Amino acid sequence: MSGPPITVLDVLRTLEKRAPLDLAESYDNVGLLLGSPSMPVQTVICALELNEKVLAEATDRNAELIVCHHPCIFKPLKKINPDESAGHLLQQLIKRDIACIAMHTNWDRVAGGTSYYMAQRLGLMHRRTLAPETGRLVRLSLTTPQETFLSIREALSTSVQPISLKYAGGWMSWPVHEGFTPLPGSQPRQGHIHQPEISETLFLTVIVKETDLANALSAVRRIHPFEEFWYEVTALDNATETVGYGCVGEWPEPLEWAEAMAKVKDVFKCTQIRCAPPPRGPVQRVALCGGSGAGLYSYARKAGADLYLTADVKYHDFAEADPRTLLVDIGHYESEFLVAEQFAEILQEAWPDSLTVHWIHPGPPVLYF
Repeated sequence: MSGPPITVLDVLRTLEKRAPLDLAESYDNVGLLLGSPSMPVQTVICALELNEKVLAEATDRNAELIVCHHPCIFKPLKKINPDESAGHLLQQLIKRDIACIAMHTNWDRVAGGTSYYMAQRLGLMHRRTLAPETGRLVRLSLTTPQETFLSIREALSTSVQPISLKYAGGWMSWPVHEGFTPLPGSQPRQGHIHQPEISETLFLTVIVKETDLANALSAVRRIHPFEEFWYEVTALDNATETVGYGCVGEWPEPLEWAEAMAKVKDVFKCTQIRCAPPPRGPVQRVALCGGSGAGLYSYARKAGADLYLTADVKYHDFAEADPRTLLVDIGHYESEFLVAEQFAEILQEAWPDSLTVHWIHPGPPVLYF
Protein backbone atom coordinates (compact mmCIF):
# COMPACT_ATOMS: atom_id res chain seq x y z
CA MET A 1 0.00 0.00 0.00
CA SER A 2 1.52 3.32 -1.09
CA GLY A 3 1.05 6.74 0.47
CA PRO A 4 0.16 7.59 4.07
CA PRO A 5 -1.90 4.98 5.92
CA ILE A 6 -5.66 5.36 6.12
CA THR A 7 -6.73 6.09 9.69
CA VAL A 8 -9.92 5.65 11.67
CA LEU A 9 -10.34 9.43 11.49
CA ASP A 10 -10.10 9.34 7.69
CA VAL A 11 -12.94 6.82 7.56
CA LEU A 12 -15.02 8.85 9.99
CA ARG A 13 -14.55 12.06 7.99
CA THR A 14 -15.56 10.32 4.78
CA LEU A 15 -18.82 9.18 6.36
CA GLU A 16 -19.35 12.57 8.03
CA LYS A 17 -19.29 14.24 4.61
CA ARG A 18 -22.47 12.31 3.82
CA ALA A 19 -24.11 12.76 7.23
CA PRO A 20 -22.62 15.30 9.67
CA LEU A 21 -22.64 14.11 13.27
CA ASP A 22 -24.57 17.18 14.43
CA LEU A 23 -27.60 15.89 12.53
CA ALA A 24 -27.97 13.13 15.12
CA GLU A 25 -30.79 13.35 17.65
CA SER A 26 -29.82 14.67 21.09
CA TYR A 27 -30.42 11.28 22.70
CA ASP A 28 -28.21 9.47 20.19
CA ASN A 29 -24.54 8.49 20.35
CA VAL A 30 -22.70 8.66 17.03
CA GLY A 31 -19.19 9.01 15.68
CA LEU A 32 -16.12 7.19 16.97
CA LEU A 33 -17.35 5.33 20.06
CA LEU A 34 -14.34 3.11 20.71
CA GLY A 35 -10.72 3.27 19.61
CA SER A 36 -8.10 5.80 18.61
CA PRO A 37 -8.74 8.17 15.68
CA SER A 38 -5.09 7.89 14.64
CA MET A 39 -5.10 4.09 14.36
CA PRO A 40 -4.20 2.86 10.84
CA VAL A 41 -6.91 0.90 9.04
CA GLN A 42 -6.61 -1.69 6.29
CA THR A 43 -9.77 -3.75 6.78
CA VAL A 44 -13.25 -2.55 7.74
CA ILE A 45 -16.36 -4.55 8.62
CA CYS A 46 -19.74 -2.87 8.03
CA ALA A 47 -22.86 -4.07 9.82
CA LEU A 48 -26.21 -2.92 11.14
CA GLU A 49 -25.07 -3.45 14.73
CA LEU A 50 -22.37 -5.05 16.81
CA ASN A 51 -23.03 -8.64 17.91
CA GLU A 52 -21.12 -11.90 18.31
CA LYS A 53 -21.29 -12.76 14.59
CA VAL A 54 -19.98 -9.35 13.59
CA LEU A 55 -17.21 -9.56 16.17
CA ALA A 56 -16.24 -13.01 14.88
CA GLU A 57 -16.15 -11.72 11.31
CA ALA A 58 -13.95 -8.81 12.31
CA THR A 59 -11.63 -11.15 14.20
CA ASP A 60 -11.38 -13.66 11.35
CA ARG A 61 -10.52 -10.93 8.86
CA ASN A 62 -8.14 -9.08 11.20
CA ALA A 63 -10.21 -5.93 10.83
CA GLU A 64 -9.15 -2.81 12.67
CA LEU A 65 -12.52 -1.07 12.43
CA ILE A 66 -16.24 -1.88 12.56
CA VAL A 67 -18.74 0.62 11.15
CA CYS A 68 -22.28 0.15 12.50
CA HIS A 69 -25.62 1.87 12.15
CA HIS A 70 -26.78 1.14 15.69
CA PRO A 71 -24.35 2.44 18.36
CA CYS A 72 -22.41 -0.16 20.32
CA ILE A 73 -22.61 2.26 23.28
CA PHE A 74 -26.04 3.86 23.54
CA LYS A 75 -27.07 4.25 27.16
CA PRO A 76 -24.60 5.77 29.65
CA LEU A 77 -22.26 3.07 30.97
CA LYS A 78 -21.40 2.81 34.66
CA LYS A 79 -19.46 -0.41 34.27
CA ILE A 80 -18.27 -2.92 31.69
CA ASN A 81 -19.17 -6.38 32.89
CA PRO A 82 -17.81 -9.12 30.59
CA ASP A 83 -20.46 -11.51 31.95
CA GLU A 84 -23.11 -9.40 30.24
CA SER A 85 -23.56 -9.38 26.46
CA ALA A 86 -22.79 -5.69 25.87
CA GLY A 87 -19.86 -5.73 28.29
CA HIS A 88 -18.41 -8.84 26.69
CA LEU A 89 -18.53 -7.32 23.22
CA LEU A 90 -16.88 -4.08 24.33
CA GLN A 91 -14.21 -5.96 26.27
CA GLN A 92 -13.39 -8.05 23.21
CA LEU A 93 -13.12 -4.97 21.00
CA ILE A 94 -10.71 -3.38 23.45
CA LYS A 95 -8.63 -6.57 23.81
CA ARG A 96 -8.37 -6.98 20.04
CA ASP A 97 -7.77 -3.28 19.40
CA ILE A 98 -10.79 -2.93 17.10
CA ALA A 99 -12.32 0.53 16.79
CA CYS A 100 -16.05 1.11 16.32
CA ILE A 101 -17.87 3.94 14.52
CA ALA A 102 -21.65 4.48 14.63
CA MET A 103 -23.66 6.47 12.08
CA HIS A 104 -27.21 6.30 13.38
CA THR A 105 -29.88 9.03 13.41
CA ASN A 106 -27.58 11.39 11.50
CA TRP A 107 -27.62 8.79 8.70
CA ASP A 108 -31.40 8.44 9.04
CA ARG A 109 -31.99 12.19 8.77
CA VAL A 110 -29.92 12.99 5.70
CA ALA A 111 -30.95 12.75 2.06
CA GLY A 112 -29.09 9.81 0.59
CA GLY A 113 -29.07 8.00 3.94
CA THR A 114 -30.99 5.01 5.27
CA SER A 115 -34.42 5.61 3.74
CA TYR A 116 -33.01 6.80 0.42
CA TYR A 117 -30.95 3.63 0.14
CA MET A 118 -34.05 1.56 0.87
CA ALA A 119 -35.84 3.40 -1.94
CA GLN A 120 -32.91 2.91 -4.30
CA ARG A 121 -32.78 -0.83 -3.67
CA LEU A 122 -36.53 -1.02 -4.16
CA GLY A 123 -36.13 0.59 -7.60
CA LEU A 124 -38.02 3.80 -6.83
CA MET A 125 -37.51 6.81 -9.09
CA HIS A 126 -37.75 10.56 -8.40
CA ARG A 127 -36.66 10.05 -4.80
CA ARG A 128 -37.22 12.94 -2.38
CA THR A 129 -37.37 13.54 1.38
CA LEU A 130 -40.67 12.50 2.96
CA ALA A 131 -40.58 14.88 5.96
CA PRO A 132 -38.20 17.79 5.20
CA GLU A 133 -37.03 19.68 8.27
CA THR A 134 -37.19 23.45 8.81
CA GLY A 135 -34.94 25.84 10.71
CA ARG A 136 -31.68 24.47 9.31
CA LEU A 137 -31.02 27.13 6.69
CA VAL A 138 -29.61 30.66 6.90
CA ARG A 139 -29.27 33.46 4.38
CA LEU A 140 -25.74 34.87 4.18
CA SER A 141 -25.49 38.32 2.59
CA LEU A 142 -22.29 40.32 2.08
CA THR A 143 -20.70 43.01 -0.09
CA THR A 144 -17.68 42.55 -2.32
CA PRO A 145 -15.83 44.61 -4.93
CA GLN A 146 -16.53 43.70 -8.55
CA GLU A 147 -13.05 42.24 -9.11
CA THR A 148 -13.40 39.62 -6.33
CA PHE A 149 -17.07 38.83 -6.88
CA LEU A 150 -16.51 35.72 -9.02
CA SER A 151 -13.81 34.26 -6.76
CA ILE A 152 -15.91 34.78 -3.62
CA ARG A 153 -18.97 33.31 -5.29
CA GLU A 154 -16.93 30.26 -6.32
CA ALA A 155 -15.45 29.92 -2.82
CA LEU A 156 -18.93 29.94 -1.31
CA SER A 157 -20.11 27.35 -3.80
CA THR A 158 -17.27 24.91 -3.06
CA SER A 159 -17.20 25.36 0.72
CA VAL A 160 -20.82 24.35 1.42
CA GLN A 161 -23.11 21.41 0.70
CA PRO A 162 -26.04 21.93 -1.71
CA ILE A 163 -29.37 22.66 -0.04
CA SER A 164 -31.27 21.08 -2.93
CA LEU A 165 -31.16 17.58 -4.35
CA LYS A 166 -31.44 18.93 -7.91
CA TYR A 167 -29.51 22.21 -8.00
CA ALA A 168 -26.33 23.62 -6.45
CA GLY A 169 -24.61 26.99 -6.24
CA GLY A 170 -27.66 29.25 -6.09
CA TRP A 171 -27.00 32.96 -5.51
CA MET A 172 -28.35 36.47 -6.12
CA SER A 173 -26.48 39.77 -6.51
CA TRP A 174 -27.08 43.43 -7.29
CA PRO A 175 -24.97 46.62 -7.26
CA VAL A 176 -24.95 48.78 -4.12
CA HIS A 177 -23.21 51.86 -2.74
CA GLU A 178 -21.40 51.14 0.50
CA GLY A 179 -20.52 53.96 2.90
CA PHE A 180 -17.88 53.96 5.64
CA THR A 181 -15.41 56.18 7.48
CA PRO A 182 -11.90 54.81 8.21
CA LEU A 183 -10.78 55.32 11.82
CA PRO A 184 -7.25 55.61 13.24
CA GLY A 185 -5.47 52.27 13.21
CA SER A 186 -7.31 51.02 10.12
CA GLN A 187 -5.68 50.24 6.79
CA PRO A 188 -8.42 51.01 4.28
CA ARG A 189 -8.20 49.65 0.75
CA GLN A 190 -9.50 53.03 -0.39
CA GLY A 191 -10.19 56.36 1.32
CA HIS A 192 -8.47 58.25 4.14
CA ILE A 193 -8.68 58.35 7.95
CA HIS A 194 -11.67 60.35 9.26
CA GLN A 195 -12.95 61.01 5.75
CA PRO A 196 -16.33 59.49 4.78
CA GLU A 197 -16.06 57.25 1.75
CA ILE A 198 -18.57 55.77 -0.68
CA SER A 199 -17.64 52.59 -2.53
CA GLU A 200 -19.42 50.88 -5.41
CA THR A 201 -19.68 47.18 -4.58
CA LEU A 202 -21.86 44.18 -5.29
CA PHE A 203 -24.28 42.72 -2.76
CA LEU A 204 -24.15 38.93 -2.83
CA THR A 205 -26.60 36.67 -1.03
CA VAL A 206 -26.67 32.88 -0.77
CA ILE A 207 -28.64 30.35 1.27
CA VAL A 208 -26.59 27.76 3.15
CA LYS A 209 -27.11 25.13 5.80
CA GLU A 210 -26.62 26.46 9.31
CA THR A 211 -23.93 23.83 9.83
CA ASP A 212 -22.01 25.18 6.80
CA LEU A 213 -22.04 28.84 7.88
CA ALA A 214 -18.62 28.79 9.58
CA ASN A 215 -17.03 27.16 6.51
CA ALA A 216 -18.67 29.73 4.23
CA LEU A 217 -17.39 32.71 6.25
CA SER A 218 -13.89 31.24 6.48
CA ALA A 219 -13.81 30.82 2.70
CA VAL A 220 -14.85 34.45 2.19
CA ARG A 221 -12.30 35.81 4.68
CA ARG A 222 -9.46 34.10 2.81
CA ILE A 223 -10.32 36.00 -0.37
CA HIS A 224 -12.09 39.23 0.54
CA PRO A 225 -9.82 42.25 -0.06
CA PHE A 226 -11.38 44.47 2.63
CA GLU A 227 -9.81 44.69 6.08
CA GLU A 228 -13.36 44.34 7.41
CA PHE A 229 -16.41 43.51 5.37
CA TRP A 230 -20.08 43.71 6.22
CA TYR A 231 -22.16 40.59 6.25
CA GLU A 232 -25.57 39.60 7.55
CA VAL A 233 -26.89 36.19 8.65
CA THR A 234 -30.64 35.60 8.76
CA ALA A 235 -32.23 32.43 10.10
CA LEU A 236 -34.85 30.94 7.77
CA ASP A 237 -37.85 28.68 8.35
CA ASN A 238 -37.59 27.21 4.85
CA ALA A 239 -37.76 23.43 4.64
CA THR A 240 -34.66 21.72 3.24
CA GLU A 241 -35.10 18.50 1.31
CA THR A 242 -31.54 17.47 2.13
CA VAL A 243 -32.38 17.01 5.83
CA GLY A 244 -35.35 15.06 7.19
CA TYR A 245 -36.65 11.57 7.82
CA GLY A 246 -38.04 9.20 5.23
CA CYS A 247 -38.12 9.06 1.46
CA VAL A 248 -40.82 8.92 -1.19
CA GLY A 249 -40.59 7.85 -4.83
CA GLU A 250 -42.39 5.99 -7.58
CA TRP A 251 -42.04 2.73 -9.42
CA PRO A 252 -41.76 3.23 -13.20
CA GLU A 253 -45.03 1.35 -13.63
CA PRO A 254 -47.87 0.66 -11.16
CA LEU A 255 -47.95 -2.78 -9.52
CA GLU A 256 -50.81 -4.76 -8.10
CA TRP A 257 -50.55 -4.81 -4.32
CA ALA A 258 -49.70 -8.53 -4.18
CA GLU A 259 -46.90 -8.00 -6.70
CA ALA A 260 -45.68 -5.00 -4.72
CA MET A 261 -45.61 -7.03 -1.51
CA ALA A 262 -43.66 -9.80 -3.21
CA LYS A 263 -41.09 -7.25 -4.36
CA VAL A 264 -40.83 -5.78 -0.86
CA LYS A 265 -40.32 -9.21 0.71
CA ASP A 266 -37.65 -10.08 -1.83
CA VAL A 267 -35.63 -6.85 -1.46
CA PHE A 268 -35.77 -6.71 2.34
CA LYS A 269 -35.59 -10.49 2.90
CA CYS A 270 -38.78 -10.56 4.93
CA THR A 271 -40.09 -13.93 6.08
CA GLN A 272 -43.36 -12.19 6.81
CA ILE A 273 -44.81 -8.69 6.80
CA ARG A 274 -47.53 -7.01 8.83
CA CYS A 275 -49.94 -4.71 7.05
CA ALA A 276 -53.33 -3.05 7.21
CA PRO A 277 -56.03 -4.30 4.83
CA PRO A 278 -54.60 -3.87 1.31
CA PRO A 279 -55.92 -1.28 -1.15
CA ARG A 280 -58.07 -2.25 -4.07
CA GLY A 281 -56.14 -0.33 -6.70
CA PRO A 282 -52.58 -0.52 -8.02
CA VAL A 283 -49.51 0.67 -6.11
CA GLN A 284 -46.98 3.07 -7.63
CA ARG A 285 -45.98 5.84 -5.21
CA VAL A 286 -44.12 4.44 -2.21
CA ALA A 287 -43.02 6.19 0.98
CA LEU A 288 -40.67 4.56 3.46
CA CYS A 289 -38.68 5.15 6.60
CA GLY A 290 -36.07 2.82 8.04
CA GLY A 291 -36.55 1.85 11.67
CA SER A 292 -39.39 3.07 13.88
CA GLY A 293 -41.19 5.36 11.47
CA ALA A 294 -44.90 4.95 12.27
CA GLY A 295 -45.00 8.61 13.29
CA LEU A 296 -44.41 9.65 9.67
CA TYR A 297 -47.51 7.91 8.35
CA SER A 298 -49.36 11.24 8.07
CA TYR A 299 -46.56 12.53 5.82
CA ALA A 300 -46.94 9.48 3.61
CA ARG A 301 -50.66 10.20 3.28
CA LYS A 302 -50.01 13.87 2.45
CA ALA A 303 -47.49 12.79 -0.17
CA GLY A 304 -50.18 10.70 -1.84
CA ALA A 305 -48.32 7.45 -1.26
CA ASP A 306 -50.09 4.24 -2.13
CA LEU A 307 -47.81 2.32 0.21
CA TYR A 308 -45.83 3.22 3.35
CA LEU A 309 -43.05 0.91 4.53
CA THR A 310 -41.52 1.16 7.99
CA ALA A 311 -41.14 -0.85 11.21
CA ASP A 312 -42.34 -1.13 14.82
CA VAL A 313 -45.94 -0.27 13.94
CA LYS A 314 -48.42 -0.57 16.83
CA TYR A 315 -51.88 -2.12 16.77
CA HIS A 316 -53.75 1.21 16.83
CA ASP A 317 -51.59 2.54 13.99
CA PHE A 318 -52.90 -0.28 11.82
CA ALA A 319 -56.45 0.15 13.10
CA GLU A 320 -56.48 3.85 12.19
CA ALA A 321 -54.69 3.51 8.84
CA ASP A 322 -56.20 5.09 5.74
CA PRO A 323 -57.07 2.42 3.16
CA ARG A 324 -55.72 4.72 0.44
CA THR A 325 -52.18 4.41 1.89
CA LEU A 326 -51.30 0.83 2.75
CA LEU A 327 -49.36 0.73 6.03
CA VAL A 328 -46.74 -2.03 6.10
CA ASP A 329 -44.39 -3.13 8.88
CA ILE A 330 -41.46 -5.08 7.43
CA GLY A 331 -39.49 -5.34 10.70
CA HIS A 332 -36.81 -3.12 12.21
CA TYR A 333 -33.85 -5.24 11.15
CA GLU A 334 -35.31 -5.82 7.70
CA SER A 335 -35.82 -2.10 7.11
CA GLU A 336 -32.24 -1.15 8.00
CA PHE A 337 -29.83 -4.05 7.43
CA LEU A 338 -28.98 -2.89 3.89
CA VAL A 339 -27.27 0.20 5.33
CA ALA A 340 -24.23 -2.02 5.94
CA GLU A 341 -23.89 -2.47 2.18
CA GLN A 342 -24.25 1.28 1.71
CA PHE A 343 -21.42 1.99 4.17
CA ALA A 344 -19.26 -0.56 2.36
CA GLU A 345 -19.98 0.97 -1.07
CA ILE A 346 -19.04 4.46 0.12
CA LEU A 347 -15.79 3.39 1.76
CA GLN A 348 -14.74 1.11 -1.09
CA GLU A 349 -15.38 3.93 -3.58
CA ALA A 350 -13.26 6.29 -1.48
CA TRP A 351 -10.30 3.87 -1.31
CA PRO A 352 -10.75 1.27 -4.08
CA ASP A 353 -7.17 -0.02 -3.95
CA SER A 354 -5.98 0.65 -0.42
CA LEU A 355 -8.86 -0.39 1.84
CA THR A 356 -10.53 -3.79 2.17
CA VAL A 357 -14.19 -3.46 3.11
CA HIS A 358 -16.67 -6.25 3.95
CA TRP A 359 -20.33 -6.07 4.94
CA ILE A 360 -22.13 -8.68 6.98
CA HIS A 361 -25.82 -9.50 7.48
CA PRO A 362 -25.94 -11.81 10.50
CA GLY A 363 -29.74 -12.01 10.46
CA PRO A 364 -32.48 -10.45 12.59
CA PRO A 365 -32.57 -10.83 16.37
CA VAL A 366 -36.29 -11.60 16.12
CA LEU A 367 -37.46 -14.98 14.82
CA TYR A 368 -40.97 -15.92 13.72
CA PHE A 369 -42.57 -19.35 14.09
